[in-house]
Amino acid sequence: MARQGGAELKAAYSIPELAEMSGMDRHRVRRMLESNGVELKRSGRAILVFTSALRRALPDLWDSILDREAANE
Repeated sequence: MARQGGAELKAAYSIPELAEMSGMDRHRVRRMLESNGVELKRSGRAILVFTSALRRALPDLWDSILDREAANE
């Protein structure tokens, strides 16, 4: 599934990826996710966040990430 500008959306992102995309520290992102009840999934050493869970729990953060990514294209 491509979004505007042709960049591909992923089904899940790691905490460091979300931190980079949002312009925040990875520890702050993790605390924000946990305090808002976003389910975190472990895959080996990586902790993943499904895009659908992020959109449901923190729609403003998700919209801000998309806006920031669009501005960088």
